[in-house]
Amino acid sequence: MQPGPGQVYSSSLLVGDEILYLGRDRKAVIVKAGPKFEVVGSAKLENSRGVFNASPATVGGRLLIRSNKFLCCIGEK
Repeated sequence: MQPGPGQVYSSSLLVGDEILYLGRDRKAVIVKAGPKFEVVGSAKLENSRGVFNASPATVGGRLLIRSNKFLCCIGEK
């Protein structure tokens, strides 16, 4: 998978027709859920420290990701 999320310990997360993979070193990759492999986007959480081992979750339209030091919430206020 290029760009790759690196080493992944957490479960992937299906959101609509896309799958989120979160690597231990803060890299995220989103791929299209379907028969053909297609990377939709990627990002790196720059302002967060720690290692991400926990599976991401969604609540009320927000994405929750937890490292060994912080809980991050991504979404609109």
